[in-house]
Amino acid sequence: MSENTIVDGEIINVSEEELPAVISEQFRAIVEIDKKIEAAERACAAAKEAADNIILHKGLNGKEAIGSTQNAVRSLADAQAALTEAQRLLFENQAKMADGMRYLLMLGASSIATTRTVILELEGKMKQAAGEELSERAKAELMDVIRLLRDQESAFSRQERIAGAVKANSSAIDEIHSVDAQQDETDRRHDAKDQEHDAKDKEHDELLLQIKRIAFAALGVAGVALVVAIIALFL
Repeated sequence: MSENTIVDGEIINVSEEELPAVISEQFRAIVEIDKKIEAAERACAAAKEAADNIILHKGLNGKEAIGSTQNAVRSLADAQAALTEAQRLLFENQAKMADGMRYLLMLGASSIATTRTVILELEGKMKQAAGEELSERAKAELMDVIRLLRDQESAFSRQERIAGAVKANSSAIDEIHSVDAQQDETDRRHDAKDQEHDAKDKEHDELLLQIKRIAFAALGVAGVALVVAIIALFL
């Protein structure tokens, strides 16, 4: 990972296997930027002190301290130019440092696994780093990054618990729906059988009624025949 990547603050596709190497490179870049910030701060302080001394010496005894007003103005301008350049470098490197910290946060933003990996790698790098490698300011900023990553890890954990609960509830609901569907199918089959039984009972009743009608008709015919036979005997 180049320093340009830190300035841009862009995220690239990084696998979990690549994370340790990426974080190590980012950490080294932060160490170098931290050194540049400290150098720029020292340059700012030195340039300001030089400008203050020129003004002070000219005010006390310009001719003895500097030699001429022209030299004093030139020296003051050089000191102010050095101060301006030092401040520019300071702001530029502070922006790079902010981008580097933001990049570390973004590395851990994809999942709880990557968040934990970034936290462990950063904590390990800070323990391994010698005291002179990082300023107290850089250490504090890295600790802020770790704290934010831990908050992010907690958020991921809550999301996983909620997702698990939702999945469990969905499974339970699906099971209930399945049981309901099975019960509906059983009821439908029972209803079909009941309808079939009702149809058979109706058919049986109609057949029985027909038999009764035929029997009554036969009895009527037999009765008439008997009457005719009796009449015939008497004739």
